[in-house]
Amino acid sequence: MRVINRRNAGETTPPSNARAVDVRQVLQRVNEGLAYEQIAARLALSPRVVLGELSRAYSQLCIRMKREDIK
Repeated sequence: MRVINRRNAGETTPPSNARAVDVRQVLQRVNEGLAYEQIAARLALSPRVVLGELSRAYSQLCIRMKREDIK
């Protein structure tokens, strides 16, 4: 059973093992021509996290990812 403190009810905290992703590092690796699996390996992230960060960054820049762009 989970008890919710009313003061913190609206706050969400990431799990203690969560790691902040530096989007600039991901984008720098893309600029170097690396595939997302290679980026994930170099930054010790899962490929899904890398794709999510790329998708978020591209949407903020109004760039759409095409299937052929995903290596």
